[in-house]
Amino acid sequence: ISPEYIAYLEGMDKELYAAIVYGTGINISHTLFTQVELENSAGEKETKAMSISALKAYYTQKLSEQEEKYAKLAPMVDYLGSIYGKMPGTADANAEDYGKYVLSQYELVGDKGHFPTKSNEVALVVGGNNDITDLTLAQLGLIDEDTFMSLFPVEGEENENFGETQTIDFSELFNRKFMLNYNDAVYTPASADSAYLFDYTGSRAALSTTGNEADGIELEITCILRLKKGLNYGCLGMGGLYFTEQLIKEYQAVNMQSQIAKEIRAQSANQTSTILQFESLYAQMKALDETAPDYEYKLQTLQAQAYLLLSQNGKYFKPAASTLQGYYMSYPDNDKIQILYGDTALRAVGGDDTPNDISIYTDTFDAKEGVLAYLDAWNETHEKDEQIRYTDTVGVMMSMVETILDAITYVLVAFTAISLVVSSVMIGIITYVSVVERTKEIGVLRSLGARKKDVKNLFNAETFIIGLQSGVFGVAVTYLISFAINAILGALTGIATLASLPIGSAIIMVCVSVGLTLISGLIPARAAAKKDPVIALRTE
Repeated sequence: ISPEYIAYLEGMDKELYAAIVYGTGINISHTLFTQVELENSAGEKETKAMSISALKAYYTQKLSEQEEKYAKLAPMVDYLGSIYGKMPGTADANAEDYGKYVLSQYELVGDKGHFPTKSNEVALVVGGNNDITDLTLAQLGLIDEDTFMSLFPVEGEENENFGETQTIDFSELFNRKFMLNYNDAVYTPASADSAYLFDYTGSRAALSTTGNEADGIELEITCILRLKKGLNYGCLGMGGLYFTEQLIKEYQAVNMQSQIAKEIRAQSANQTSTILQFESLYAQMKALDETAPDYEYKLQTLQAQAYLLLSQNGKYFKPAASTLQGYYMSYPDNDKIQILYGDTALRAVGGDDTPNDISIYTDTFDAKEGVLAYLDAWNETHEKDEQIRYTDTVGVMMSMVETILDAITYVLVAFTAISLVVSSVMIGIITYVSVVERTKEIGVLRSLGARKKDVKNLFNAETFIIGLQSGVFGVAVTYLISFAINAILGALTGIATLASLPIGSAIIMVCVSVGLTLISGLIPARAAAKKDPVIALRTE
């Protein structure tokens, strides 16, 4: 994302948004350490410090090493999702609106704690009932290995712990420490004969290797946040640890100067030359004459040069269980040269602080529309290659909901239309029966001087009164029933206005009822008006 676009965003009216969060692609799952009780090779309990990624890899391996009934559950560890995030609106602790957006949606649980105000302070987000998933607890190191293994139900065996609710005292959470290590504390240069440029240390005996502050930042939970009552969704999403933007910014500033970040940038500078050499060799291979006598010799020579280039520039970075497989080069069966995980590797270790994604938070739907209009204005005044694609998350969700509601509405309208047709036919039949039963009355009226028009208006007036009364009755019943429906659904969903009928819609419904009855009575009324008075008087 260009600096010009960032400057454009910063110029947006502050009344339109509550917070803007810039993401740089940094991945701290390899450097965020927690203490956990595990079983050592002697079968004894041992407290170790492990990174989130290393702990996930450990649990996966432990499940795989068990007998078959456990091994098949190993893939379930993949559900150990991300347990950390950034809190919007926390980039500057001295700002007047610091933390206000988060606290407008979340409340502090319990009497202890305070909202993070320093870089080493973090918040733990829990559910509405002070609940948090067992998988999140496992990553935080708040449950030991035995408890974690017991979370996986085994077919055919009774699991006493499965489905049970466990409780953890708040004091245990407030005393919990985490270590956010800098790159140089976990990524160390590998030996010269290694196939890797760096080795990764994902576990150690203590949170800090030397106790030196230069190793990283010791984090402390200072508050527990819970979504306020009446809200169904908040800016922090699922439960877990949430840091301030200020912490991530300061942490990345140090990692920008780390050895692994410098090495990746150095290799990036040589990429262009390496790619050109690789493409040249590959093009020469494609251009060889397969019928020439020395074809095999020339091909093998070029392949040897290509593999030498690959060995010199295709080393991996070795963070265990990570995505930093940096700069591996390949030439597939097409003419495109691939260099895998170049920019991704640099961003993952915090070596590039240029934003690659931006999240904008608003307080109201009107403000959201204003933000979208502001973003669209950039795209309208710039060329296609300078335009920015964005995703309106709330808009997508609302669109899905509206599509579902429209489908339900169409179905209900169809059934309503069928019922209206049936009711209209029945009203017409009833009116016609009334005409037949009152034939003599029609004859008397005509003999006393009533015109055909008067007879027709008589029956039309009757159908009008029927439609008006039925419409008013239906609307009144709807209003009465809606009170009971809202009372029940309000207790179940927290939304007390699901069933509602606006006054304007009610008036329209009454008019529709009157109109349908008038239409249904037109034919019987016309038939009554056309009756011969002499014949009508003779009818018994």
